Amino acid sequence: KLVRRKDASITSGLGEVERKAVEDWETLQNEEKQRLLSLRRFLSERRPMEADRESPLGVTEAFTVALLKGPKLVAKVADRVTELLKSEELETKDLNLNLPPSEDEDINEDTQKRKKKDDQLP
Repeated sequence: KLVRRKDASITSGLGEVERKAVEDWETLQNEEKQRLLSLRRFLSERRPMEADRESPLGVTEAFTVALLKGPKLVAKVADRVTELLKSEELETKDLNLNLPPSEDEDINEDTQKRKKKDDQLP
């Protein structure tokens, strides 16, 4: 079994130095984690894009965010197109199923009803 100097039962100068170095390293890691969390919290509360979009930082952030989200959007569209290309065509009996109307169809029906009412007015 390998025993490190800092873990030895008999203390020595090198063991104390190693123990102190490990403690300092752990302290430094914890402080840096807290600093990172603080910085993230600060940035999430005061994003330049939301505070002042016309400022140089706001424009830069908006451009960067759009640039980074663009490939994700293209990938999603490509996945959906691939999924549609792999899908099978419906049988004729399934084509006549009554599907719930979409919002666009509701708007079109309302528009058509209003046109009919307008046409009936003298």
